[in-house]
Amino acid sequence: MDRRTFLKRTGVAVTGALLNPAARPFAPVGDSADLVLKNGVVVTMDDKLPLAEALAVRGGRIVAVGTNQQIAGAIATNTRVIDLAGKCVSPGLIDAHSHAAPFGHMQLKFVLLRPPKVHSFATLNAELAKAAKDKPAGEWIVGRGFDTFKEGRFPRRRELDEAVPNHPVLIIHWGGQYGVANTLALKKANLLSANAQDPYGGKFLRDKSGVPDGVLIHYPASTPCTSRRSASRSSSSAPSGASNSSPVAA
Repeated sequence: MDRRTFLKRTGVAVTGALLNPAARPFAPVGDSADLVLKNGVVVTMDDKLPLAEALAVRGGRIVAVGTNQQIAGAIATNTRVIDLAGKCVSPGLIDAHSHAAPFGHMQLKFVLLRPPKVHSFATLNAELAKAAKDKPAGEWIVGRGFDTFKEGRFPRRRELDEAVPNHPVLIIHWGGQYGVANTLALKKANLLSANAQDPYGGKFLRDKSGVPDGVLIHYPASTPCTSRRSASRSSSSAPSGASNSSPVAA
């Protein structure tokens, strides 16, 4: 059973009891709640009654949800009452390392490169070329979300150059640990040299001449590109179309 199904069924059980008078959802007279939350927005995970105003807790368990008036019957002198003042209460969720905030940032700020839409070098380059179409030459393009490719490997810088030669490009794996930069991005990050030193905790894959081939292993290897991009965005005061960047010979 997945998490949503579990929460949904749990919510249905609790709220279903509330809606069924025969089930006596509230504590009998004399059995007060230890805690009551009122004047809030309680998310029940029940499609029939998705929201409630209040809930009652006894012995560490939610024993009732409903309106303020319904839950008032569970309040006694020893009940702790918290006025939520419109705040939301949701079921406790176990976060499986999902990085919700960065995921939202990815949705809003990056070129999305997730499968199944992006599954090959051709589909990758099509998305990058589309993103570059309306951007002035020299402006950074950052994509995220790619996983595996039908070619069985990550693309190299020259393969990204085929689609976007006039913009620095950095694409980041869905897990964040790996990236690929095109030639212009490597040049702007001062990495287009056999003398570029692997950073501590990271590694640049290289071509036969020893020059980084664009594949960046682990966060420290991507940092020169991400830092250069951030510096470029914060220091530029010229209009976006004023870039005089030119293509870099591979």
